[in-house]
Amino acid sequence: MKNKIRNVTKNQGVVGSIGALQVENERFTYGKYILKKWNILVQNKGNFRNKIKLK
Repeated sequence: MKNKIRNVTKNQGVVGSIGALQVENERFTYGKYILKKWNILVQNKGNFRNKIKLK
């Protein structure tokens, strides 16, 4: 179980990074979903949250 939990957190980081790129390129369509699903990830990373400027 510990290994599975670690893998999930790694995947969250990857998804968060992809979400940041998608936010800039596709007008927040994928980014809003990432913000809802990975809310904890966004709150923990101030830089990631500051990059996203919702219009």
